[in-house]
Amino acid sequence: MVAVVATPREAFWAFGAHAALVATAAAIGRLPPGFLARRLLIEVPFLLFAVFLPFFGRGERVEVLGVALSQEGLWAAWNVVAKATLGTAASVILAATTPVPDLLKAFGRLHFPRVLVAMMGFMVRYLDVVIGELGRMRIALQSRAYHPRRFGEARALGAVAGTLFVRSYERGERVYLAMAARGYDDRRVPLAGLVAAFVFAAQMVNFPVAAGTTGHFLGGVLAAVLVGPWLGSLALTVVLVVQGVFFADGGLTALGLNVFNMAIVGTLGGYLLYRGMIALLPKTRPATVAAAGVAAGLAVPLAALSFVLEYAVGGAGGASVGTVATAMGSVHLLIGVGEGLITALVVGSVLATRPDLVAEAPKVEVMVHG
Repeated sequence: MVAVVATPREAFWAFGAHAALVATAAAIGRLPPGFLARRLLIEVPFLLFAVFLPFFGRGERVEVLGVALSQEGLWAAWNVVAKATLGTAASVILAATTPVPDLLKAFGRLHFPRVLVAMMGFMVRYLDVVIGELGRMRIALQSRAYHPRRFGEARALGAVAGTLFVRSYERGERVYLAMAARGYDDRRVPLAGLVAAFVFAAQMVNFPVAAGTTGHFLGGVLAAVLVGPWLGSLALTVVLVVQGVFFADGGLTALGLNVFNMAIVGTLGGYLLYRGMIALLPKTRPATVAAAGVAAGLAVPLAALSFVLEYAVGGAGGASVGTVATAMGSVHLLIGVGEGLITALVVGSVLATRPDLVAEAPKVEVMVHG
């Protein structure tokens, strides 16, 4: 993976050698070509982005089939396609041929932080449990002829997600108590692992964005609002690492930027927005729900803006910064709307059952009559 990323785009022979190595690994692992092809579909959005680079790129133009294209854009498109395809294929082969316990041991031998390795272990261990609960809840809704067509009817989905989070959190508390009875004293590991499993399960639900594309829930701000900013950031980091390594989703070549933009800039920045709005708004449940939703919605374009700044600093792209900013901003504003609505629904559901889990939640006064 490091060799692919470090390969100059002009070194065609090196890319050929990388492709031969990937093909050999797939043959040794006895992976059918159809299996690899289906898994490689995940990179289609990046390939679509690369297709437009020659048209909007800067610099000298060359004529290809009667169309004037940017020479720098052509190089950038080739660089994206070659590295994304090889990197994704390597990730798929690794995930398909290596058992999860062996991957966790490999992380330990590579001196990956032990806390994160333990969190990943908890997440993977309980992921089937959380997804199983989500599946049973969806079946229960379908058995009651639930097919939401209006936003008001979507509140039931928020209740389902809120219930799933509370169950995941309480399971994490029970696991920690069982481990504490055996001398284990780090409460963060089981809680972050279970919260990460919940976020991972929630990300499986896609919603339409534009032009036939879909977005999915991120969950960083939601996790920060419910379990605190640092634990929420850790949970989303674990989700991104597990997605990239264990499920070949999101890729390893962009893992560092994904963690920085989504788990740090998006999650912590969104949480700061939430705290700022809570300080200005009335101490009521509707205000808390609204603040969480708005903060989560703004966190998505904030993470996209972070990527645009990194793109500008990198200086190696074929498209102008304005073009990238327009493309990223328009799509992620729409994704942010979905993120904000889902976050508001889930926070409202959790406030109704476990308000103690919501940061800066309004205090409920209990009147006792003598």
